[in-house]
Amino acid sequence: MAAEVMLIGVAKVALEEGAKFLYEQAGKVLEAWRARREDPAAPAPIVVAAPPQVTVGPSHPSSTVPTGETVVTLGDLHAKVERLAKGERSVDDPAARATIAALREILEAALGTSITFAGEPDRPIQVSDINIVVNDVSGWLTGVIVDGRKGTTVKGVTICAHDVPAGGRLVGVQVGGGGQVDPAGPAQPEPPIRILFLAANPIDTARLRLDEEAREIDEALREAEYRDRFEVKQQWAVRSDDLQKAFLRHRPNIVHFSGHGTQSSEIVLEDEKGMMRAVSPKALSGLFSEFKTIRCVVLNACYSEQQAQAIAEHVDCVVGMTRAVEDAAAIQFATGFYRALGYGETVQTAFDLGRNQTVLEGLPDADTPHLVAKNPKAADASFVSPK
Repeated sequence: MAAEVMLIGVAKVALEEGAKFLYEQAGKVLEAWRARREDPAAPAPIVVAAPPQVTVGPSHPSSTVPTGETVVTLGDLHAKVERLAKGERSVDDPAARATIAALREILEAALGTSITFAGEPDRPIQVSDINIVVNDVSGWLTGVIVDGRKGTTVKGVTICAHDVPAGGRLVGVQVGGGGQVDPAGPAQPEPPIRILFLAANPIDTARLRLDEEAREIDEALREAEYRDRFEVKQQWAVRSDDLQKAFLRHRPNIVHFSGHGTQSSEIVLEDEKGMMRAVSPKALSGLFSEFKTIRCVVLNACYSEQQAQAIAEHVDCVVGMTRAVEDAAAIQFATGFYRALGYGETVQTAFDLGRNQTVLEGLPDADTPHLVAKNPKAADASFVSPK
């Protein structure tokens, strides 16, 4: 928000030149990030030549490989700014200025520098993520000195000293010029627990009440104590080539599949014509092995227990069905399971309450769900820590 407000007073010419610079720079950063995902030793992003309307400070690119989500976000912003850079869209549009501000923020973090447009008000200096290791401190050593102007913020400073004999003294951080020191940095909100609801009901299979299951899960979470901690994303009529894209886009912590399974333990998805297409346990297991954010998978489909066993080689907790399961029973199990997670219960307790919910409703198949956890302690963990 602060960056957007500052851009309001920037002249159109400076913004147009700034958009061109950001577009070219984002391309270079994306190239470097992709190279470093293949080889961590690949060169860090370079700073392209800036026009006179843009001032770029000294660059100190991070050596950390960014998350896939950050790469996707930068790619999206890069595509949006392309029209601005080519003059196909006016920078006077408030939405365009917001896009420019968001892109600049990511590039500043990637390059470890500041990017300022001509005519922009002074921006507060932020110095962060400083790590210092020293040995044999026998005198007076100042770890960090920042003589900043008013508004300077120093955060995320880590200093490690070894062998400090008598008479030695280490000063961690010293800030002058009216700045403020924040060693820990501002409290950051916890990221949401992302649930990816996948549904497939091909036209050549029996109709299932998948929409009812999605509604019951959403309602169970919305009524729970920790409802603000969960975020549900839905993908319908899932095809095999949708899976990777959905996982990359949403980076889920929990994956829930609702649909059909075959007696040979295959999950049934759709093809381009909406007809059934089966996916083997080996193929699905290989997919889950590539996504380390996923902690729990629920396969709410018939005969999915063998799939669960395969996926559990890579995911802490997986629920599968040992045989065919009635639609109503599957819905009640899911309702009880996610309600319990929303109240901070462990995966094991949520699983038990899901089966109990089926019994309470007088339905069969309460013993059909099977929880697979290669490490039993994983099932004793919850997604939300009690307040």
